[in-house]
Amino acid sequence: LLRSMLLSMPKRVKQVLAMLVDATICFLTIWIAFWLRLGDWITLENYVVIASLLSVVLALPIFWLMGLYRVVFRHGSILVYQKISQAVVLYCSLYTLILIIFLIENIPRSIAVIQTFFLLTLVLMSRYFAQRWLGNFSKASIDSNPRISRLLIYGAGAGGRQLASILRNSKKNH
Repeated sequence: LLRSMLLSMPKRVKQVLAMLVDATICFLTIWIAFWLRLGDWITLENYVVIASLLSVVLALPIFWLMGLYRVVFRHGSILVYQKISQAVVLYCSLYTLILIIFLIENIPRSIAVIQTFFLLTLVLMSRYFAQRWLGNFSKASIDSNPRISRLLIYGAGAGGRQLASILRNSKKNH
């Protein structure tokens, strides 16, 4: 039920959900990085909130500009994971640079490097599991529906697009 609801949502809603997941991952990984760096769990002090908000404010636009929210989660490939890695490395570089230049009080510069490992791991895992969960569901729903037939149109020109449009419209009418 949840999977079919997610698959039927408009693309913009799915993008916002992905951004919320990434923002949560940013907050979580900053907290983990502080814990590893300082050796103790910390409360939500001002500097932790600043580090977390800076992480989100920097990561989400980078992920957007790198196209991470344009990718459909049902279709994962090595290129998607490569793009995620590039986006996280760019994020880490800018986050570290900001921490070095502005020397924000109580935020160790090593936080950015520590966070990068966890951010990359969790973002990759979230995309992988979303792709596996949603991709397998959509494939299973196609396989289990006897009214849906598979067809490959060879060619990407105007004729191929026209044929696809005709076939799509004919299925709606029958």
